[in-house]
Amino acid sequence: STAVIEFDTQGIVLRVNDNFLKSMSYSRQDVVGKHHVMFFDEQEASSKEYQVFWQRLSNGEFIASRFKRIYKHGHE
Repeated sequence: STAVIEFDTQGIVLRVNDNFLKSMSYSRQDVVGKHHVMFFDEQEASSKEYQVFWQRLSNGEFIASRFKRIYKHGHE
């Protein structure tokens, strides 16, 4: 019942489960091997906050929150 996506510390998608794919309207080929940035709009993806987010994750920090995502067809 949970949508799950797994990234490496650089933001590359390693694995996704079927619930994630179905809820976001993507296929496995659409996302595996791609960067996390594909789920954000351009302005947010180029922000300092986004860079800090990945620095924190790369340092092993756990971040639990709700995150906005862009679905395959461009809606939030």
